[in-house]
Amino acid sequence: MKAETFGDWEIGGLSAEDWFEHGVACERTDQLSDAAKAYRLATEIRPDFVEAWFNLGNLLRDAGALEQAEQAFRTAVRHRPRLAQGWYNLADLLHERGRTEAAIVVLHLAVAADPDYTDAYYNLAQCLVWVGRESEALPFWRGYLERDSVGPWAETARQHLSGA
Repeated sequence: MKAETFGDWEIGGLSAEDWFEHGVACERTDQLSDAAKAYRLATEIRPDFVEAWFNLGNLLRDAGALEQAEQAFRTAVRHRPRLAQGWYNLADLLHERGRTEAAIVVLHLAVAADPDYTDAYYNLAQCLVWVGRESEALPFWRGYLERDSVGPWAETARQHLSGA
């Protein structure tokens, strides 16, 4: 009887959770290729494994595989629409790829998923400013300051509000 394999790895009787934990351990020791492989295996075993898709998206993005990273983030939020950090990371990636209008739509989803996710307010306001929609950014600058009035970006938010 031939052992089941994934690439050159023998799967054995390990669960998706086992492979996920292996991926996390590989990340801790900078074995990033093995971490990505382990996360992929976890998602092969359990296609709705949101945390594995999310971590895989982060690794792919860091490796410059932006299209694959985008798909991993999209899969994560498809399986868990309330994953604000997934929407946030997807939006950041979209902006990085020159798709700021799409990032704005996605950042609205991040704020809706978690109305206390401070960074989503900041990035949404900033993206709106970048595309010339300053007046639409004002409620998000205010929202940011309501949640973080002393953080490193609070002064930037105040400057945008004072110029309104």
